[in-house]
Amino acid sequence: MIIFASTILLPLYMQGGLGFSSAQAGLLLLPGGIINGLMALITGRIFDRFGPKWLVIIGFI
Repeated sequence: MIIFASTILLPLYMQGGLGFSSAQAGLLLLPGGIINGLMALITGRIFDRFGPKWLVIIGFI
């Protein structure tokens, strides 16, 4: 649901509800996309090293 909201609903809200252009909405969401890409590398390495148990525990916290 979080991925759906951040990729579909948030840009639509920014464009329709807040009146941003598509370029403005994309530029505002760009830092989050970069952070998600970097975190995917880190969490992938943690998953490979320790398995899913620790990631699930941290995610629930």
